[in-house]
Amino acid sequence: DVARASRVMGDVEESRARDARGGRTAFAWRDAHAVALVAKMRELGVVANESLTRAGDGKAYVTTERVREEVMREVERCGGRVGVVALSTALGVDASTCERAAKALARENASSGARFLEGELMTDGYFDDVARETQEILRENGTATVSDVARKFSLGADLVVKVLRERVVGASDVKMDGSLVYTSEYVAKLTSRVRETLMACAVPTSRDALLREALGEEARAQLVGSVLSEVIKSKAVRLSGEMSGGVWYPAAHLDRQRKKLLEMFAQMGVVSVDAAARVGFDAKQAKKILSEADESHLEFGSPACFVAKRVLDQFETAISEALDEDGYCYTPDVLPEGLTSCAETLAQTSVLQKHVEFGREYVVTKSFIKKCTDAIKRFGELAAEKAIRENEKKDVATLREFLVANSVGDSDVIAAVKRAVPGVEADLIQELVRVHKVAAVLAFKERISFAIASHGDKLRMSCDAAKKIFLASYPTALLCSKGTAEVLSHDSHAMTYTCRRYAVPCADAFLRSKAEKSFDEGDSAAPLTEKLRAFIVESFSDGNKAKALGRDLIDAIRREKSPMDVMDSLGRLCELFGVRLPAPNKKTERSMLHVHKKGLEEQLRAATDISKALLIVVPLLVAQTRGKVVAITGRSLGTALDACDGLEPERRTVVKGAITQVLDELTGASSSTSAIPIDIETLKAAALSGTSSRDD
Repeated sequence: DVARASRVMGDVEESRARDARGGRTAFAWRDAHAVALVAKMRELGVVANESLTRAGDGKAYVTTERVREEVMREVERCGGRVGVVALSTALGVDASTCERAAKALARENASSGARFLEGELMTDGYFDDVARETQEILRENGTATVSDVARKFSLGADLVVKVLRERVVGASDVKMDGSLVYTSEYVAKLTSRVRETLMACAVPTSRDALLREALGEEARAQLVGSVLSEVIKSKAVRLSGEMSGGVWYPAAHLDRQRKKLLEMFAQMGVVSVDAAARVGFDAKQAKKILSEADESHLEFGSPACFVAKRVLDQFETAISEALDEDGYCYTPDVLPEGLTSCAETLAQTSVLQKHVEFGREYVVTKSFIKKCTDAIKRFGELAAEKAIRENEKKDVATLREFLVANSVGDSDVIAAVKRAVPGVEADLIQELVRVHKVAAVLAFKERISFAIASHGDKLRMSCDAAKKIFLASYPTALLCSKGTAEVLSHDSHAMTYTCRRYAVPCADAFLRSKAEKSFDEGDSAAPLTEKLRAFIVESFSDGNKAKALGRDLIDAIRREKSPMDVMDSLGRLCELFGVRLPAPNKKTERSMLHVHKKGLEEQLRAATDISKALLIVVPLLVAQTRGKVVAITGRSLGTALDACDGLEPERRTVVKGAITQVLDELTGASSSTSAIPIDIETLKAAALSGTSSRDD
């Protein structure tokens, strides 16, 4: 079989040679017997497998060399670029054979630039055509992008970059920056237009707006940023102005803004970096300008501020005045306008050399510490009084048990301090209690020890307990009495209620504390009868004047017309006895008002009954609009609401509608004012919408 195949192959080769000499094509045989014979020869090893491949129809063979020749001719016919699929269709050979042939040709011609990429064979001539067309685009437009070229020729961006760098960039005046290709003439045109726009600019203009004005649609080109920078830095043509923060500032504008910055600094004494930026200067520029005007100014804070020394002196003075008056200072109240950090500002003064920074925003003195300690101590005494009252019928042994029991809780002590220094942050109070809670414990034990020593002397114990109740209740009674008398002076119900609720209990506590004869009055906090008041007054041993003033107080209590009549009579009696009352001042009243409003807001948020909520809402509105504390009953709701000067009409309408609604429900009448019922959440929203950061 081998010999026979060899003979046949010889005949085949001879036939191919004759065909070639005769000019006839000898590309393949399309005879089924010849195909079968060739297959047998490949099977027997007579013909190498790699030298032949089946044609696409399966009835012919073609040599590998011939495939490569045909691939080369086809790629030249297609302009230097052809895909494997197109080759397979054109040559009638399977795609894998075409791909092998194309890759082999690419390897052989790699030095001349041929490439096989993503299923396509591309020759050096094809890349020359890409370069020529790109150069034509540059001659017409002056610029081209890699993405545009890649889309035009359906090539990858990396390949386009390589082709452009090898065949376009460097030729004549063409340059490449990132993905942008451009000519020197194009750059010169952009430069001229940008320079003309800068010279004509009269007001601050952003970089983007400037480029849009100068270049129009071309402002989006990658190159324009560097062109603008080169124009500004150029020494050949000096421009009057400067670029800062992405904005071009003409020189005339800079002069005006520099004047504004100096005026701002002269007026306020504080200029933040942000404020300087708003007039066109960064931190470095602002520092230079302000240093020329005031060498003594300081720069501190985050964000940084430029601060005149006089402002810090005023800040220090304000703190000192507050410390002298109250013993503590909430520094945000006196922080100069424009500064944001109390701690950073304090660090620039000498305040902390004499006083103590407590918490984040407070400066305290020994007097403030003493005030808080006194409140803590008073709480311990009151806790002891309560324990004594609850166990007054028990023996001394029971009282001694209190000396070892832990009867002073942290939360109660914190509440006592909050009442003494309202408005102070919780962390400051908690730290004060942590340090000084021992004062409450000692006071508690001291009072219990006093009760043990005075066991059986009820008058002494009663007077001592009443004195503490009086001193604790007096500030609130005075504030509420003044508020009601000022806002609701014509409302007899409110005046009477305030007398009974605040003024009279305070007066009774004072009278108890001055009793000089024992009387069976039960609980020392219970209200006195008129007979007991007269008994106490007549027991005064300080002369007729004390008794006369005491009778005046009893008359004021009996009339119940004005709470201030009671408080004024009480004040005169206290003065006669030498009792030192807390001195009222605006800051204390503001603090108490703040605590009052916050308390009402908390009660209102927890309220579920609309009728009870109204008794919270209306006093809250009075506090918001009039800055006063009032005490009212349901009878005074309408009058108190009318007294809320400046209350927004929509809020007033909601509250007034709620009052009418509740009255209708109580009387059984049908509503005549509104067909839509007002629920408690709507009422709450109307009341709480007046709460502002200023209140806090």
